Amino acid sequence: MKYRELGETKIKIPVVGMGTADVKGASDFVKVIKKGIDLGMTLIDTAEVYDKGVSEELVGQGIRNVRKKVIVASKVSPENLSCDDLLSSLDKSLKRLKSEYIDLYQIHWTNPKVTFQETAEGMLKAIKAGKIRYIGICNCSATEIDDFNLLLKEEKVVSLQVEYNLRERYIEKEIVNKCLNSKTTIIAYSPLLHGKLSSGNEKIQVLRKLAEKYNKTLAQIALNWVVHKEPIIAIPKTTSDKHLTENAGAADFVLDENEYSFINNMFKPNIASVPTDNIHVSQQGIDNRKVYNTMEEALANKFKFTPSPLDLADDIRNGHILKPVKVVKNKNIDKKYEYELIEGRIRYWAWVIAFKGQKPIEVLINEDY
Repeated sequence: MKYRELGETKIKIPVVGMGTADVKGASDFVKVIKKGIDLGMTLIDTAEVYDKGVSEELVGQGIRNVRKKVIVASKVSPENLSCDDLLSSLDKSLKRLKSEYIDLYQIHWTNPKVTFQETAEGMLKAIKAGKIRYIGICNCSATEIDDFNLLLKEEKVVSLQVEYNLRERYIEKEIVNKCLNSKTTIIAYSPLLHGKLSSGNEKIQVLRKLAEKYNKTLAQIALNWVVHKEPIIAIPKTTSDKHLTENAGAADFVLDENEYSFINNMFKPNIASVPTDNIHVSQQGIDNRKVYNTMEEALANKFKFTPSPLDLADDIRNGHILKPVKVVKNKNIDKKYEYELIEGRIRYWAWVIAFKGQKPIEVLINEDY
C-alpha cells in the first residue's frame, strides 16, 4: 500500500482507504473492515448519518483491538453544527464507535443557518477535550476552507472530502492546486463513478485495454488514476471481499505519464449551461434518494432536508456554488424536457428559487446512466 501524509500532521494514511456508507444490509461487513485493515487500508471513513448510526457501530466492531493502528474519520451532519449540538453528536458517535477519540472529525455539509464561528467553537472544544485529533471539512468551496481556517486559531483544516472520479472533476478547476499549496489532503469519495464502470461505451473500452496491459481490473485503473498524484487519496465503498482486495491493490503500479494524460483528455467532463425549465427532476436518480418534483414542494421541504432548498438559495445568490448538478440526456422519443436530473436535486431547486427559474444552471452531462 502507498501512503501519504494527512495534511501537515506527519501521520501517514493509505492512498486507498475504506468508505462505509449504506452498508447496513451487508452481511459480515465487520469482517470486510478487518480484512481491509490487514491489507493496509487503515483509513476508515464513516458518518453519524450513515445508516442512522449503524455504520459507526460496525466500524467500532471492526477496529476493536486494533484501534491504534487505524485512522477513523467520521462526520457531523449539517443540522448539528452549532457548538452544543456538535459536541452532543460527537459524544454519540464516540459511543457507537466505542472509542475515546475520533482521529478526523469532519463537517459533512455546511449549513447557511449555522455560522462557521459556532462550528469552529465546537471543534476547538472537542480537540481541547481530547475527543478529536484533527478537523476536516466536506463538500465545500476553496473560499469556505479559508473562511473556516481563519476561525480555528492554532488549528487547521487538514482535509477536504469531495466527490472526485473520471467524470466528476470540478475540483480540478481550483481546489486541487489550492489544497496542494496549503498541504490539505483531498479525500475523494465515489471514486469509481457509483459503480458505473461496467458500461460498454468507447471510453470504458479504452480503460479495458489499459487493464489488460497492466494485468489489472477496470476499477483498479480508474482508482489508480484518481490517486496517482498529490494531494489526493480515495475511499471507495465496497461490501465485497473480492472488490476490497482489488481496491487495496489499485495503487501498487504506475501508468505511463502519457497514459494518464490520455485518460484525462478522454474523460474530459461535458459541462453545459442549461435553462432550468429544460430539465426534468428524475425519480430514479443516483441511489433513488427522496426528491421534490415542484418548486412548491421544495419550498415546503417536507422531508426536512438540512440545509433546505430555501436556505441554500441564499448561499447560491451570494456566489457559493459547489459544483454542477448531474443530468442525462432524455431518451424518450416524445419528450418535453431535454435532460433528466439525476443528482444535485436540492441544489437544483435552490438555484430555481434563487433566480426564480430565469437563470440557466451549470450541469454535468453524465454518460454512464
